Amino acid sequence: MADFNLSAEVRKILEKNSELSGNEVLAQLRRKFPKEQINEGTAKVAFSLARRKLGLISLKPRKKGKAAVSAAAAPSAKPVASGNSAGIDSVIAAKDFLQACNGDMQVAMTAIKQLGDLQLR
Repeated sequence: MADFNLSAEVRKILEKNSELSGNEVLAQLRRKFPKEQINEGTAKVAFSLARRKLGLISLKPRKKGKAAVSAAAAPSAKPVASGNSAGIDSVIAAKDFLQACNGDMQVAMTAIKQLGDLQLR
C-alpha cells in the first residue's frame, strides 16, 4: 500500500476542481481512501493551505496600527523581583505560613481574608 499524503491528495483534488468546498474535498478523500483515518480538522487545514498554495486565496495584509497582541505582551501578575530581598522574604514567609496551615491552601486563604477584613476596619 502506498503512503498516504493528505496535503498532496487535497491539492490534486483542488487542481481538478477549484470550486469544491472543504466538506466536499473531505468526502472525496474518504471515498478514495476508505481505509485511512482522516481527521476532519486536519483535512480542513490541508484544504485551506492547498487553496493558498494554488493561489486560490491569499492572505490579506494587516491594517497599519492594528498590531497583534502576543501572549508575552499580555498583562499578568507581577513576578517577585529578583534581587529584592523583601519579595523573597515574603515568599519564604508565605511558604512558612502555608506549612503552619498543614499545607491546606483553603485554610490559609481564609485566614488571609480574615486578616484583610480586620485591617480594613
